[in-house]
Amino acid sequence: MSRKKLQSKSVFDMPSEAHISFFESQEATPIEEQPMLMLEIEAIEFAPEQPRDRKYISEQEIEELVPSIHRHGVLQPIVVRRKEAGRYELIAGERRYRASLKAGLQTIPAVVKDVSDNDAYEIALIENLQRKDLNPIEKTSGILKLCGQMRNLTTKEMSSEFYSLTNMTQSETHNVVSLPAWQEINRVFNNLGKELRSFAVHDLPMLGWPMEVQDALRAGHIQPGHGRVITKIKDQEKRKELLQLAIEEDLSVRELNQLYKKIEMVSLPTSSKKQFSSKVTHPLVERLSHFCKLYKAPKKWDSLSEELQGEASQLQNEIDERLQRLENLLK
Repeated sequence: MSRKKLQSKSVFDMPSEAHISFFESQEATPIEEQPMLMLEIEAIEFAPEQPRDRKYISEQEIEELVPSIHRHGVLQPIVVRRKEAGRYELIAGERRYRASLKAGLQTIPAVVKDVSDNDAYEIALIENLQRKDLNPIEKTSGILKLCGQMRNLTTKEMSSEFYSLTNMTQSETHNVVSLPAWQEINRVFNNLGKELRSFAVHDLPMLGWPMEVQDALRAGHIQPGHGRVITKIKDQEKRKELLQLAIEEDLSVRELNQLYKKIEMVSLPTSSKKQFSSKVTHPLVERLSHFCKLYKAPKKWDSLSEELQGEASQLQNEIDERLQRLENLLK
């Protein structure tokens, strides 16, 4: 489903250095001012609790970076911290590190940061969050994990904290997020260009959606707006049918919502259906009505070439098949 993405200035658009320095105290030395070292790749290891919001970094992503490293080297240093006996632990830059291994490099540019376990985990999460190819599910999950880390809460506990905001008024929410426990998180959200209560109401529920809807969102087949409409359907089979129809027909959120209202109308009491149907005229109904008028005009058909008549017959069969599926969905 090809749709334009809104571009906005946020922490996701900042370079990695900006992310890292932003979440440190103002007195800390910015990463770009810290010395860069060339470290032996064999001396670097993964953190045992390395956060990965993506299920994996694909081999294709690694392979795409290898030719660039061969030509230009590693342009942006990885971030590590010191371990015992001359060893280092990778904090940020896993893709660059793995591509450098594939490229056969012996050393890699790195910035060494002396940070705690919590700070290292936080920096690694920010590294994940600033990736431009992260989907809404991954971004939401990453933000939730980061907030839980800052509050020393599990993701389940942090979710409960966020959900408590959904039942509050704006003034009540303002009072809560002004408390010391929320101040740091609120500052992060301000720099993310997000609002705490909006995140709780609109973004967080995505993590509880049925897996088929989450998978479609991850794959970019639908947008969050489509998901919010589709997940209103409680019947699993009808929900899957509506999801597939939304993808195949490239339905807008408005068109999908109109179709959802039609499905809901089927379960309404008879007395309510007339009033409901008079308010809803789905664009598909109008298009089918116009098609029927053309189809009944024999001169239109006769004016088509043999090739176009064959194409029209094929389209007619496809329409008939999809209408049958739609009928089954609305039953």
